[in-house]
Amino acid sequence: MSRFGETADKILETLHKGNIRKSELQKKVCLIDTEILDFLEEYGLIELNMDYVSITKSGRELLTAQ
Repeated sequence: MSRFGETADKILETLHKGNIRKSELQKKVCLIDTEILDFLEEYGLIELNMDYVSITKSGRELLTAQ
């Protein structure tokens, strides 16, 4: 799996436990560039609401299908 894919998995796994602040998520997964968050949001796997990030139903389904 690519580094991008591994980071996306870490993000989804972290969000599966509950909503989290964007800044806290970036620290937990060692995320410097937020481009991956934009990608995940664009494809409907996460939602960015103000300063919080949450996983969507589609994101949960993708995570549990692995």
